[in-house]
Amino acid sequence: MIPAAEKLVNHLPKHVKALLTDVYKLIVDKHGCHPDVKTIYISFTFEQAMVASAHIGTEDIELALALPEDHPSNLMEDALHLTWRTLPVLLRVNRHSTGEDVLELVEEAVERVKSGRHAVNRPPEFFANRKRK
Repeated sequence: MIPAAEKLVNHLPKHVKALLTDVYKLIVDKHGCHPDVKTIYISFTFEQAMVASAHIGTEDIELALALPEDHPSNLMEDALHLTWRTLPVLLRVNRHSTGEDVLELVEEAVERVKSGRHAVNRPPEFFANRKRK
């Protein structure tokens, strides 16, 4: 993990930090995506296309993924509040999360972006319109 990412996740509970480390290795080491650390999140891109974004909380991580809004997994939540145009859903990674579930969904998101199958790209107006409803 790059030093800035290590510093950002250092306070997380051991189980959550371990899961994020596994996610990081899958996205960066296995699939060659680029990590970038901002103030409160780590973004992961492949050829400048967003694959995932890990928003670090005090006890958990909101892992926004390049999956469709109607993804069938019951683990997915709406990610509207994060306002990522291409990441409409998130997976909450916490002490109850299992590595298998998390890594399977991350793998699917990476493959969607790398294969060009991920077609979600919400227009900016989408966020303004959704917030008014």
